[in-house]
Parts: sequence; C-alpha cells; structure tokens
Amino acid sequence: MSPRPKVFCIGYSKTGTTTFDKCMRILGYDHLGFRPGLSRRVLEEGDTAEAFRLADAHESFDDWPWCAIYPEMDRRYPDARFVLTVRKDSAAWFDSFRAHAARAGLAEAWRLKAANPQACIAEYERHNRVARVRFAARPEKLLVVCWEKGDGWKELCGFLGTDVPDAPLPHANKRPDNAMLWKARKTIRRCRNGIARRLRR
Repeated sequence: MSPRPKVFCIGYSKTGTTTFDKCMRILGYDHLGFRPGLSRRVLEEGDTAEAFRLADAHESFDDWPWCAIYPEMDRRYPDARFVLTVRKDSAAWFDSFRAHAARAGLAEAWRLKAANPQACIAEYERHNRVARVRFAARPEKLLVVCWEKGDGWKELCGFLGTDVPDAPLPHANKRPDNAMLWKARKTIRRCRNGIARRLRR
C-alpha cells in the first residue's frame, strides 16, 4: 500500500489548529504539531534540514513552523494536501491571539507583535490571501475551514477521502463565554465562602 499524502495545516496559531491536531489523531494520522525550537531554527536561521527530516517521518502537521514553510512542503511533496484554518473574522482571530500573547511565558517578541493590532491583522490577512492565491489553480490541494462557522468532519474527511469517524468534532482550546465565566466565578466564590465558614467554627 502506498503511503497516503501528507497533510499540512497552514493556518496561523489561534485559528483552531489544536482542533485540527486532535482530528488528525482521531483519523489515525501520525501527527506532529507546534515545534518551538525547530521554528526558531527555521525562521531565524533559515535551517530547514530538520524540518524536512521530520516531515519525511510523519504524516500530518500543524502550527509553526509548518504554516510558514508550506511552499517548501508543497514543492517537496507534490501530492501533499493543505488545510487553511481561519477564524470567522480577523477581529476574532486577533482577540484570541492577543489573549494568548498576554499569558505568562510567551516570548517577548510575540507580546510586542500583539501590541500592534493593525500590523498583526494585516499579516494574518496577507498570509491567508497568499495561501488562497497559491492554490487557486489547484483547488483540490487546499481546504479552507472555519470551525466557528460550522465546518467539521464532513468537510475535512471529504477533502482527505476518509470515512467520517463516529465521534464529535473535538473543539479544542475554546474560550468560555461570559455566562460560563460567571458560573465558574460564582462556584469559586461559594467554595471560598464555605471554606471561610469552616475555618471560623
């Protein structure tokens, strides 16, 4: 049996790449996600040797550095497929990216990038536009999905030519809505109040 085509998710971080990761694992792909050390070598030093070695050894990929070097992957693997994950709009993506960049431990460069909304959104939109243009004459190579707008197993599996699994789409890293946050905070307050009452006894 010949190996199935490699699949690269080329959407930027915070576009549902973790959901894509979980989907591919459910479908039985040997998946490789975000590689911070590799990303630095590829983006800062231009060293793609390890990226090619890892790409040769695995079946599907998402996040950095893959979203940055997908043209190289397209040339190296002529039968590869590409999935561009997007958000419902640019503002939704930036809001999620900014919240992510504000978390402790994220590189200073990313926090600085998130401090410039116009430039950040322009880069995100340019990335998506360039990807669409690259595959415009080869539509069978690119799938654009937006989990927020209802895309799911039907679109992904139809694109990959696989059966739809008997499992819900694994929406990952979903930020809780305000109602959920309010309920969580209320529960925490109740727990704290209960503990305080016990301590006073």
